[in-house]
Amino acid sequence: MQLQEWQAKTFALHFCMPTFMLEKLDLPFDKRPAINKAAELFNLEYSFVEKRLALWEIQMMGIILNFNGNFKSKKDLMVLLIKVSLQGLS
Repeated sequence: MQLQEWQAKTFALHFCMPTFMLEKLDLPFDKRPAINKAAELFNLEYSFVEKRLALWEIQMMGIILNFNGNFKSKKDLMVLLIKVSLQGLS
């Protein structure tokens, strides 16, 4: 996947389900019910919501790990996020 394609797909995920809106949702802890609820609320396909919630989960883990000082730099965190999200978007 080329950089521009990855950027476009990532933008679409964020545009259709902005982080600030996700943070306000009271989603179930279980993955499938959470995806179903978010898909219904945002009127999006299950697979799209699944990718967005996976990316959001990675973002939240990165924030927690970064807060705990387990990354040497933001670059290390970004490399991890890109690697994981590329696997999920393909």
